[in-house]
Amino acid sequence: MVLGWIAGTGIAFADDANFRQIAPGVYAAIAPNEAPSPGNRGFVSNLGFIVGRSGVVAIGTGANEKAGRLMLESIHRLTRKPVVLAVNLQATPDHVLGNASFARRGIPILAHRETDRFMVYNCPNCIRNARSAIGDRRMGKASIVRPTRIVDASVVESAGGVDIEIRHDGHTFQPGSLVVVDRRSGIVFAGEVLSVDRVPDVRNADLETWRAVLERLAALPDGQVVPAHGAVSAPRVAACLASYLTDLSRKVGEIYERGVAMQDAAREAALPDYQGWQLYSTMHASNIHFTFLKAEARDLAH
Repeated sequence: MVLGWIAGTGIAFADDANFRQIAPGVYAAIAPNEAPSPGNRGFVSNLGFIVGRSGVVAIGTGANEKAGRLMLESIHRLTRKPVVLAVNLQATPDHVLGNASFARRGIPILAHRETDRFMVYNCPNCIRNARSAIGDRRMGKASIVRPTRIVDASVVESAGGVDIEIRHDGHTFQPGSLVVVDRRSGIVFAGEVLSVDRVPDVRNADLETWRAVLERLAALPDGQVVPAHGAVSAPRVAACLASYLTDLSRKVGEIYERGVAMQDAAREAALPDYQGWQLYSTMHASNIHFTFLKAEARDLAH
C-alpha cells in the first residue's frame, strides 16, 4: 500500500526535490525512482528529517556538498531549531556525499562502524562512478567525510528531543546498514534495506539475513516506512522485496547446480515477475552475476 502525503506545502531544496510532512514533525523528500543522471544530479535516494522539542535529526545528507547545504537551508526555512544529528543509514553516494556540509557546521554524523569502514575503502570509487553518471559540473563538490559517531549495534538515541531507535539487524544490504524508527510517530526510515518497485543492488549483500529482516518488517502493524527508493509505504510492501531476494537466490542456485556457465546465467535466470520494476534491465543482470559468484565461492570453500 502506498500512502499519500499529508497536506502541506513542500519545502524545495534542490530542483524538483521537496520535503513534505508525512507525520507531525516528520518530513521526507522522495527522489525520482531511477538511476543517477545529469537530469537528477544524483538525487536518487530518499532523505528525511525529524523535528524534536529543541532540535532536528537528519536522515541522510544528500548526493554532494551542495545537496547537503541546500538540505540544511530547507530545514532552517521550516524550523529554527538546529540540526543536532545526522544519520548515515548506509554507505551509498546518494546518501552520504553531503556529509561535508553537515560537518562544516559542527553537526555530529552517526553511522555503524562497518559503514565507516565501507566509506573509507569504497567511496573514492563511488565518487568516480557518480561523476561519470552525473557529470562534473552537475555533481559539483563531493568528498568523503567520515561519521564522527560510531555505533556497533542497535541503540536508542535522544537528540534535540527526538527519540529514535537505531537498529542494526546484521549484514543486509551492506554490513553496516541501519534502520531508524522515530519513537513518537512510529515512522520507519529503512534506507537501502527497502526499495519499492525497484530492483536493488545485491553485490555487497547477505541475501539470507536481508530477507529475514524484510519479512520481520513486513509483519509490523500498519504504519509508514520511508524506503531508500520509491514511495512512502505500509510495512507489508517489504514482502515484495523479500520475494525478489528469495526468487533470485533460488533461480541462481538452480542454474548453478545445473552447471550453466556464468556467461549464460543472465539469460537463464530471468525473473519475468519483476520486469516492471525500475532498473530491472540493468540491475537484475548484475545481481545474477554477483549471486552466481557467491554460489561459486561457497562451492569452492567446501
